[in-house]
Amino acid sequence: MKALKFAEKFLEENNFKASDSWLEKFKKCHNLHHIKMHNKANNVSLEILPEKQEKLHEIISKYDLNNVYNADKTALFFRMPPNTTLATRSTSDTKHDKS
Repeated sequence: MKALKFAEKFLEENNFKASDSWLEKFKKCHNLHHIKMHNKANNVSLEILPEKQEKLHEIISKYDLNNVYNADKTALFFRMPPNTTLATRSTSDTKHDKS
């Protein structure tokens, strides 16, 4: 838990105890639920796909394969907005998370 790490580093007394029960009680008191947001998929024209694949292969061919990475397996999505939120009710593009 991050609060415990913070306490160990910055508090002189080591009698700090942390839990997330206060958060659960706060959410229950204010009727907040963990909701997963679902975005509608963008439509992509399949006609241009072969052309784009050819262009990608052309670009990749200039590099040694040891230097080519699959970007969806990296942290390049750091600017991606979160797909979950806390809310009092679902909207049309959200769904309650069962976890």
